[in-house]
Amino acid sequence: MAKAIMTTPKPVKTPPYTITLTLSQIEAEVLLKVMRKIGGSTDKSARKYTDNIEQALTSCKVMPYDIYDDSHLEKMHTSLYFTDDLDI
Repeated sequence: MAKAIMTTPKPVKTPPYTITLTLSQIEAEVLLKVMRKIGGSTDKSARKYTDNIEQALTSCKVMPYDIYDDSHLEKMHTSLYFTDDLDI
């Protein structure tokens, strides 16, 4: 007698994609400036990803764009802070 067993395959996680950005020098400098203005835990929040981006840019000898000094940015309240409640 024929017999059939139905099994549900385990969900397969999609591997993370690798994205390559092509930036001009000024775009890379501005991005690095923004990355350095983000706060939060490097272990418990998305901040760990911003640190990776910052390290990649500095490894290419990118220096942060200096159109505004830090005091100007602080007056404008333009800093970001990731909270620790992100489960990533």
